[in-house]
Amino acid sequence: MADSVVIFITENDYFGDGNRIIYVNGAYKNDDEPIGRLMHDFRCVSAVDMFYSELADKVRKLKETKGGQDRMCKLMEDMRNEAKLEQAKETALNMKKKGGKVKK
Repeated sequence: MADSVVIFITENDYFGDGNRIIYVNGAYKNDDEPIGRLMHDFRCVSAVDMFYSELADKVRKLKETKGGQDRMCKLMEDMRNEAKLEQAKETALNMKKKGGKVKK
């Protein structure tokens, strides 16, 4: 099957939520195109190897400064806690669906 690109452009906000959703294949590799360079930068471990200086500067700040490292640790901790809470909610809902009792 040949590669294809599908883009929907609507006159108004079709979903009514003000958001825009763009799907990009993260494995896309083409350093001659802006989206290919962006995907490259997302895969980079080091800011030195990035094409986009704005992104590289932010990565450098977050990874290589004490304040940035502290912020990243806090963000990761918050994400873990949120994931645990969501998993607990999902488990409770599944138990309830199967007839189990869930304490509030």
